[in-house]
Amino acid sequence: MKKIKVCVIGQGFVGLPMSIAVSNVSNKNNKPLFDVIGLEKNDFKGNKLKNEIENYNFPLITGDKKLKSKF
Repeated sequence: MKKIKVCVIGQGFVGLPMSIAVSNVSNKNNKPLFDVIGLEKNDFKGNKLKNEIENYNFPLITGDKKLKSKF
């Protein structure tokens, strides 16, 4: 089965958790259903977020341990 591509625009307080949630959806064989692409602005803040995400550092302040572990 071919994975569906999903694009989430913005990787801030709403977009990043949405990207994480969608990317963790799997079928009954525990295989991911979606390829997720996150878009962010090409400015200082957007590049900072992108760099944190690419270096596997969760860039948001939250107490949600499940969200951080799924990241």
